[in-house]
Amino acid sequence: MLMLLLLLPFFSTLCIIMNIYNGGILGINEHNEYLLWYFPLIIYLIYEIINEEKQIIRLIPELILSLLAIFINIYCRHYKEYYDFQSLLFSLTFILLLNNYNYNKYSIKNKIILI
Repeated sequence: MLMLLLLLPFFSTLCIIMNIYNGGILGINEHNEYLLWYFPLIIYLIYEIINEEKQIIRLIPELILSLLAIFINIYCRHYKEYYDFQSLLFSLTFILLLNNYNYNKYSIKNKIILI
């Protein structure tokens, strides 16, 4: 589930960097609209922390990404810096996707071996 929720900001930041998606679809400020792509991930992280289904330490990188995305999309308005920050968010999301993929791959493999 976490990997699917990481795909939303991954593809949105990719489209922002490539100028495919420029906001303005909902009629609100484009920076706030970019922030909406991170809300499903933030809601999922809050749910996981409240229910403690996963170790909280395991979710710290995703929490940092979410907080950084909130800060960048609210406080950074200059476009020259903004695309740099969107590239940073894209690379962090890509790294988290790879880490979650490797974690899931090896945990599934270990479960099969243990059975």
